[in-house]
Order: sequence, then C-alpha cells, then structure tokens
Amino acid sequence: MAPPDAAFRLDCHVHTRHSKDARGSVLDLAVAAQAAGLGGFCLTDHDTVAGHAHIREAQEKTGLLIVPAIEVTSAEGHILALGVREDVPRGLGYLETREHVEDQGGVAVPAHPLRSFSGMGPRALHHHTDEGQILAVEAVNARERRLVQQNTRKLVSELGVSPLGGSDAHWVHDVGAAYTVLDDAPGSVDDVLDAIRRGACRAEGTPLRRLSVLGHTASLWAGPLRRRFIDRQEARRP
Repeated sequence: MAPPDAAFRLDCHVHTRHSKDARGSVLDLAVAAQAAGLGGFCLTDHDTVAGHAHIREAQEKTGLLIVPAIEVTSAEGHILALGVREDVPRGLGYLETREHVEDQGGVAVPAHPLRSFSGMGPRALHHHTDEGQILAVEAVNARERRLVQQNTRKLVSELGVSPLGGSDAHWVHDVGAAYTVLDDAPGSVDDVLDAIRRGACRAEGTPLRRLSVLGHTASLWAGPLRRRFIDRQEARRP
C-alpha cells in the first residue's frame, strides 16, 4: 500500500538475482517498490553491475527512478557505491574504493556499519569522517535488529553525515522496509546524489521480521546442500 503523503522515498539498498544470495529480477523489484509507495531504489547487487542492463526496462514499465549502484566488498566493510555504472574492484581499502566510486561521479556510503564482519565499525567511521572522507552512512538497514538500528542512528547523528535508509532486500517482498526520504523529488540520478551530498535527506524504516531474515539465511545453506545431495545421487548411478 502506498504511503498517504507525497514524500519521495528511495530504498538505497536493494539486491536482485544478480547477487548470489538474492532472488528476483530488476523488474520484479521495481514492481514491488512501486506497490510499496517508493519513488525509486538503488540497485546495489554485490560486486557486479550485471543487473544494470535491465534498469531501463524496469523504469519504463513502472516510472520509478532507479539509481545504478553496487555494494562493494571492501577491505574495511561493505560500501554502497551509489551512481556508478562500472564495476568497482573488491578487496581495496575504503579510500581506494571511494576514489574508484568518485571517479565515476558516485558517492561512497558505508553500509550497515555496526554489522559484524561486513560493517566498517565505529572507530574507522570516526577516523574517515574526521578526515572529511565520508559524506553519508546507512543509518537504517531493515535487516538489523531494532537496538542495532537505534545505535546506528545515534552514531550517524554524532558523525554529522547524511543518514540513508535501505531495506537490504534480498527477497522481493522485503523492498521498502527501510528507505531514504529526500527533501525534494529528484528528476534524475544526479539529483539524488546531490541531495545526499547536501544532507537533504533522512532515514526511515523498521526492522524486517526475523522470520524473513532467518528464512533468507536458511536458503543460503539449503541451496549448496541440495546441490551436494544431487551430485552424490548422480555419482552413485551406474
């Protein structure tokens, strides 16, 4: 159901089947985003721009604004590379990752910063922010528990950078659980990036149901196990 007001909502963290751990096409996500009352979303598949080829079709069929992006696996945590159209090398430090992103005219945004193993963490966030190297941070990620969301909001507020919201949807039905509200409706990808740079945005959203998060985790284990079982059965055939 669409929200009652006319605020422009942008889910800044969405995955499709082009991420190995996600389901759904770009068009599937766009249709779901439209039904959720979003004005658009950022297509942030893991370390690939493969889904970008389907952006135009999804935009034409839904009228949504879709920002080309990637979730980059950096040496300092996952980084949302918003506005990029080419792959960004994985495994680099934050500053090198940021340089690749900005060379494409994009904005580098640390994702789910308090998440174990894949978040940048408070110490590095403070360091890079103090050096003027971070403009925005994902303040609300729908896959995080409520307490983690509260702590992340507090941290981002202390940093004084632009707060973004994203569902981190890996299943179609999760899109729009968290989002970024822009002060003015953007007419282009450049307008979105400009609003983020200026801080003309805020993060909103609530945690996904744990059943959805746990179900996604279980599916990641089930796929390889099923493949292994099938391979063993085939190997035993005469």
